[in-house]
Amino acid sequence: MQDNDTSPGKRRRVTVFRVMIILFVVGAAAFTVFRLSLRSKLKSRIAAIRAAGYPVTCTELDKWYTIPEDAENAAYTLSAAFSCIQEWDNADSEPIPLIGRAELPPRTESLAEEIKALTAEYIADNNEALEFLHAGAAIENYRYPVDFSAGHEALFPDLINLKQAVRLLNVEAVSHSENNNPRLSARSLISGFAISRCLAKEPMLVSHLTRTACQALTVSTLERIINRTDFQDEQLVELSRAIVDAEDRLNISHALVGERCMTLDILKNPASKNPDIS
Repeated sequence: MQDNDTSPGKRRRVTVFRVMIILFVVGAAAFTVFRLSLRSKLKSRIAAIRAAGYPVTCTELDKWYTIPEDAENAAYTLSAAFSCIQEWDNADSEPIPLIGRAELPPRTESLAEEIKALTAEYIADNNEALEFLHAGAAIENYRYPVDFSAGHEALFPDLINLKQAVRLLNVEAVSHSENNNPRLSARSLISGFAISRCLAKEPMLVSHLTRTACQALTVSTLERIINRTDFQDEQLVELSRAIVDAEDRLNISHALVGERCMTLDILKNPASKNPDIS
C-alpha cells in the first residue's frame, strides 16, 4: 500500500523553506523601497542646492567659479612670474634661507655675511619674476585656468608654483630686512599675503591647504623680521591690514562646494572613475 502521508520532518523542511523565501522577498522589497526613498531624497536635496544657486556637477562648478567679465585676472600676471623664476641648479645645497639648506638664525640675530651675499644674488637673478609677483599681488581678482569639469582628473600645477613664489617673496623680505630697508621688506610680506589670498575662492580643499601653508610661512617670516626692523607706523598699519584680510578670507565654503560636486560626480559615475586618481 502506498503511503501518501507526508512525514512531519518533510513538512517542517518545506515550511522553513517557504519562510526563508518569504523573508528574502520581504527583505528585498524593503531594501528596494529604502534605496528608492534615498534616491528620491538625494534628488530633492540636489534640486534644492541647485535652486539656491550652487553647482551640483563638475561642469556647473567650472562655470560657477569665475570672476567678472570686465575684471583683470591676476592669474595671467602670476603665470608670467612663474615662467621667469630662476632656480639655481644647486639651490637645495646652497645656504639660502627658505630655499636651500640654510636655517634662519634666531630672530634677533643677523644672517652670516656669506649667506646674506648669496641671498642677495639669488634675489637679483629673480628680479623680473619678483616684479611680476608684486604686480599680480596688487590685482584683486584671480581665476586660474583649471578645468573643473574634468572632475577628479582636474590638474592644479599652479599650486606648486604659488608655494615657490611665496617662498621667493619671503626670501626677498628677509634680504631687505638684512639691508635695513623696512619699506621694501613690508612690501614683500604684503605681496606674500596677497598671493596666498588668490586661492581663497578656489573651490577645492587642496587649494585652501596650500593657502594656509603659504600664510603660515609669511607669518613666520614676519615674526622674525619685526624683531630686527624698525617699521614705520604706516608700514605697520599696512601689515596689520594684510593679516586681518588673510583672517577674513579663511572661509572654506567655496572649497566645500567644489568637494561636494566632486563627490556627487563619483556617486553618479563610480565605474568611470579610476581609484588611483586623487
